[in-house]
Order: sequence, then C-alpha cells, then structure tokens
Amino acid sequence: MEELQASIFTLPEPHRSITARDLWSEMASDLAGEFGDQYARLEHSGMRICLLHEATMSPDKKIVRYRTIEGTIRRRRGQPTLLDIAVGNLFSEAGVSPPSALHVVTDPQYALWARHAAQVPLGEHVRLVRLFTADLMDAGWNLEPTRLTCTTIPPPLVENGRGVQRLPLGKFRSLVRYPRSLPNKGMMAAIVWPDLHAAKHAADRLAHAFSELIGPLADDLQAVKCLRRPIPEAVNLVLLPDNQDLTDMPELR
Repeated sequence: MEELQASIFTLPEPHRSITARDLWSEMASDLAGEFGDQYARLEHSGMRICLLHEATMSPDKKIVRYRTIEGTIRRRRGQPTLLDIAVGNLFSEAGVSPPSALHVVTDPQYALWARHAAQVPLGEHVRLVRLFTADLMDAGWNLEPTRLTCTTIPPPLVENGRGVQRLPLGKFRSLVRYPRSLPNKGMMAAIVWPDLHAAKHAADRLAHAFSELIGPLADDLQAVKCLRRPIPEAVNLVLLPDNQDLTDMPELR
C-alpha cells in the first residue's frame, strides 16, 4: 500500500472548468517554468513531462534515455479529483533540446540496451514520483495524500467457442483460436496510414492473423485495405509515428 500511496494523490479542484489535458498542461508549464533545468515539456507526447537530470547514454553516446513522469487525471462526479502518476521513458537523440521521441527498441543496434535502460525498478519509481510531487508543490500546486482501500478481484471468466474458462490460461493463443462469434461475411478492415510501406506490412500481418484465427472462414472477409482516411463501413486501424498524437488529428477521429 505504501508504494501505491506514493503514486496516487488527491488534487483539490474546486471548479472543473478545463479539460484534464489542459490541467496537466498548466502543471507541466509551471514545473518547466520553475525548474527549467530539471523538466522539459513534451508538446506532442500526451500527458507526460521529461526529467532532464534522469538520463542514461547509449554506448555510442548518440541516444539518450530520459525518465518521464506520466500523469493520469481521474475525475468522477461527486468525488475528489485524483492524480495518478507513473514513471516512464523517452528515447531521444543526444544533444537535442527539448528531447524528441525516437522509437529505438526494435532497432538492432540499440534494442538490447534500450530494453535494459527502460526498466524502472520499484524503488526508483517511488523516488522519482516523490521528487516530482515535491517540485510540483513548490511550484504552487496543492496535492493531498489519498486514502486507499485494498480489494480483491477474482480472476475473470472468459467465454469463447469452447465454453467459459477462468484466466489465466496456459496459452492465450488457445483462447483466441476459438472465437465465440465470427465476423460478418464481407467485413472490411482498413489500415489508415501516413507511411505506405508500414501500412502494407501491417495489412499483411493482419490478414495472416485472420487466417490463423478463423482458418478458411477468413476467405469470406474482404482484403485488408490501405487508406489515407478512415471510412465508417470498415474496422479502421490507424498507424501513427511516435511523434504524432491522435488527439491532435481531428480528421482521424
């Protein structure tokens, strides 16, 4: 419970007059303004802020792994607002200011280092959350401890074509191979893309997954299409580069 309480706080909010994203943006702006050498706002990376002093260089000194603080603002009518904080990672080219996100985990040159550098031990998570909240309060924000209650949730029941089973199973694959219901004949799936090469690769993998999941019945489905815009009659899978945010692209929503 101590570790949970170190990550969830009550955020007094008399008037919920702005969106959660705008509220986080104000908090990030105040932190970056008060502690400009320690924090950097990330304009297109959702609700997170970069900790500049928490950096690790790649062996060739070309890539930097920064720790980030990722916030979730939880609101419910009649209940106090909660700020749920987690520690994450951002990889960026060295020397870039402010840091700009790179996807390096699948790069053969950096994959092993990146996977190791991205691990966040529990003790470090607690330390960085406490550092962040102390600085946030120094910047003028009021956070209060949250009273948490332990609860036990039984394992979920999952129904597929072979009946009802309780998780966890030996292999997830054995569950999904027998769907409870099959998609309608003629169902269309579409990959919405900014990059055609990536879209074609995703379409091939999706078609292969359909074939493995439902076997010959996949022949009744339409071919997976690659499109520049979503269409209402299809199941649309949107591919986004790491530096883009779906919330900033209303044409795709």
